[in-house]
Amino acid sequence: MTVRILLVTAGVAVAALRVADPVTAQQLASISVPPPAVLKPLPAFIAVSAGYMHTCALAADSTAWCWGENTEGQLGVATETACKVDGGKVACSLRPVAAAGGARWRLLSAGGFHTCGFDATGGLLCWGMEEQGQLGAPTSTTCPLLEGMAPIPCSLQPLPVHSEEVFIAVSAGLRHTCALTATGAAYCWGDNRTGALGHQAGGTMCPDFAGSKVACDLEPAPVQGDHRFAAIAAGGHFTVALDSSGHAWQWGGNPDLGPGSALPVLVSDSFRFVSISAGQRAACGLTAEGQAFCWGIMPVAGGVSSTEIVEGNGQPVAVGAWGIRYRKEEANTRWRYTMSAVGHEHHCGILVGGVVACWGANDRGQLGQGKKGPSTGLPVEVPDTKGAIAVTAGNRHSCALMPGGRIICWGYGIAGQLGNGKTKDSDSPRVVGE
Repeated sequence: MTVRILLVTAGVAVAALRVADPVTAQQLASISVPPPAVLKPLPAFIAVSAGYMHTCALAADSTAWCWGENTEGQLGVATETACKVDGGKVACSLRPVAAAGGARWRLLSAGGFHTCGFDATGGLLCWGMEEQGQLGAPTSTTCPLLEGMAPIPCSLQPLPVHSEEVFIAVSAGLRHTCALTATGAAYCWGDNRTGALGHQAGGTMCPDFAGSKVACDLEPAPVQGDHRFAAIAAGGHFTVALDSSGHAWQWGGNPDLGPGSALPVLVSDSFRFVSISAGQRAACGLTAEGQAFCWGIMPVAGGVSSTEIVEGNGQPVAVGAWGIRYRKEEANTRWRYTMSAVGHEHHCGILVGGVVACWGANDRGQLGQGKKGPSTGLPVEVPDTKGAIAVTAGNRHSCALMPGGRIICWGYGIAGQLGNGKTKDSDSPRVVGE
């Protein structure tokens, strides 16, 4: 009788031997078995930013690392892995890869399908999709990142943003980017179909995903009005910013955030914030007392389904009071935050005690509760996040920077955006790179 012996190490078949019965010890000993693959240790991280379906982090040595979807070059390096998404294939990386040619960086911001950052000299550069001008650096290069895919306008290499202005802050949105100068002047570029750039659309038109044309700006253009801002955040099809007094302003045509306008509009004169964040369809601000107020898509407390999300009326609502259907009241004193992050239809923040709390949709486990389930308008603490330094939220996934330079992620993982080597969702935090 002839038998086939398959040797397995670390769950991977590494050698096969077809021999006659009986098998001797000498025959088995003669087979050379390679050692299991050893993952290279990652550097300690000091910042993390979640995009739509990719994530980037800044290491202590100032290098940039990215993981997740890479169809548009948003990881800043060519990758060979293919992930199955919505019945098709996309280029991706399941673990962090060194991005942007190993250059040194001061800050990173992951957007929808592109990434931007300040390099060691303070220069602002972007890479990834350029189809709507979101890189701020017109290019004719294309990136056929996966065999069989049509090339699209993009850049794997960081491109200097075309502007004579010196920027000190940047935020990459879904298909547009905004930045601030040292004097607080705001500039935006990219997709302007809804007025997300803060000025009336000009004559430039760019291709859209569906093959149509949309208004766009290929280079930075000033936000109209005599405004000076201290912080800015680019969201789905809108932008929000804080002025020096802490008032929130917004522009863009997202109907979930109230009446749309291509020019900056005051959100409310009743609130003053010290920080602001924007997601796909909502924005949040934190007060000096640590209270979180959000506007846009509002999760229903105790919703019966994961998609039971109620549209807001464009006015800030206290987190923890959303189940009361927008009756204005003070937030529960239990929920005090040091920072907040807004994703697609979920939100996260770091409580004063150093634990991450999330609320909103949980259809992909993005609330980190160990199970998927219905949406909630009430914050829930995420296990194993004590001591969190920073938190970020993408399209149904969340990540936190932890002590020791570790990053943990949870939620939607189909394109490797959790960085744990898998393409599966995780309803509990998992360490990136393990």
